[in-house]
Amino acid sequence: MFRSLANLEIISLRSNFIEEIASTALPLPSNLTELDLRYNELYEIDDEIFRQQSRLKTLLLGNNYISYIAEMAFTDITYLEELDVSSNELESIPPEALGGLRNLNILDLSDNKIEVITIGALRTLEKLEELDLTRNSLSELEFAMFSGLNNLKVLNLHKNVIELIHPGTFRAVQSLEKVNLGFNYIRNISSDVYQDLINIRELDFELNQIEEINFPDLERLKKLQNLTISYNSLTKVNTSSASVIDKLERIDLQGNFLSNLQQNFLVGLPSLAELSLNHSNVELLRRGVLRSLGNSHNLTTLELANCGIDSIEPNSFDHLTKLLILRLNGNNLETVTAVMFRGLNSLEVINLSDNLISFIDVTTFQTMSNLREVLLNNNRLIELDFRMFEFNMFIQNVHLLGTSICPRYSLD
Repeated sequence: MFRSLANLEIISLRSNFIEEIASTALPLPSNLTELDLRYNELYEIDDEIFRQQSRLKTLLLGNNYISYIAEMAFTDITYLEELDVSSNELESIPPEALGGLRNLNILDLSDNKIEVITIGALRTLEKLEELDLTRNSLSELEFAMFSGLNNLKVLNLHKNVIELIHPGTFRAVQSLEKVNLGFNYIRNISSDVYQDLINIRELDFELNQIEEINFPDLERLKKLQNLTISYNSLTKVNTSSASVIDKLERIDLQGNFLSNLQQNFLVGLPSLAELSLNHSNVELLRRGVLRSLGNSHNLTTLELANCGIDSIEPNSFDHLTKLLILRLNGNNLETVTAVMFRGLNSLEVINLSDNLISFIDVTTFQTMSNLREVLLNNNRLIELDFRMFEFNMFIQNVHLLGTSICPRYSLD
């Protein structure tokens, strides 16, 4: 088929019902640099298929039925940089299946049925930077299972069935910058797990079953910027005034059971810019709880939506002088007064929608000179004195959907 196209470098054969690739069944040009065989009916990769394709840099085998990869199947395509074997039927990675891929940068094994990665199976992938194991059947991460991946930067283990992370799992991959362990069944994380993640910037534990987080353990993660532990079973956040995580900018703790926040909650986070506590059952917002964020001089976004808050103690936010966005929608507030929000002089957006608010003090927003948007949708307001916005020269939008407002004073 391709004999007259000896210099062809890129071939796409996707969606062609191909069941076999061999020198007799489908002879391929030897100068190929990219081969796309996605959406076919391949069931296995034997050790003869790519013997003549030594120049391949991109090989796409996704969305087939591959359940078997022969040992040394890729040994002759040593220049390969990207390999996609996603959406197949693999249950394991044999020891030598990926042998020879010394220049591989990206490996996609997502959407398979992988239960086991034999220790050493990845050891030859010394230049690998991205490994995607999303939606497989891994139940635990074993000691040194990623040995050999000295340059790995991105590891995606989203939507497996992981319950246990053994100490030493990441010992050989200290280059990691981003790890996604979301949508698993992790309950506890040993402090030893963190000690090897010295270059980590993003760490995602969304939708697991973690009950407790110890911030002193995270102090070792000197480069950590984004931490997501949303929708777990957290009831306790352990902090220490002696521990400092210098570069942490964003924390997502929404969807947990943090109903009783301690007064030293989240101390030692000088770079924190975004904090989400949505859906966390914080019924009463105490002044002391947010006081611990006083050294977070860069906090610009605070999300407290759907927390069941029915009361905010006076001056709870008075130290958050750089806050730009405050979300308090979906709570049980009935009255809004100026002392609740004193100190929020930089605020640009405040969301108070979906509360039970029937009264707003006319002086509430007067000191917020940069205020642009106020959301008051679906409250119990029947009138609003628009003179409360006289000092807000940048105000653009006041949202009042779902209310029965009769304005006392026109913004015009």
